[in-house]
Amino acid sequence: MGCGGMYNCDNPANIRYESVTEGAQLLQRFVADRQIKAGDELTINYSGKRGTAFSEGNRWFEGRRIVPIFSTQQGSQGSGPRDAGNTA
Repeated sequence: MGCGGMYNCDNPANIRYESVTEGAQLLQRFVADRQIKAGDELTINYSGKRGTAFSEGNRWFEGRRIVPIFSTQQGSQGSGPRDAGNTA
């Protein structure tokens, strides 16, 4: 899994991932989706299709019947688990 399992979820996230092939290896590359300031937490969107940083809803959590723990981090504007106004 590499470092990908260490990133928390946010919607929209500040990094996205993409699958790339190098020779016979299939790899995941993590790419900044917007400007990231020093000290900001790196986040991915668990619900983003094919690694996108934004998604409608939180299907990754909903499909597993998980209620995310909310926190306010760096002024998240999304509808993701870090949005303190979202309780589903």
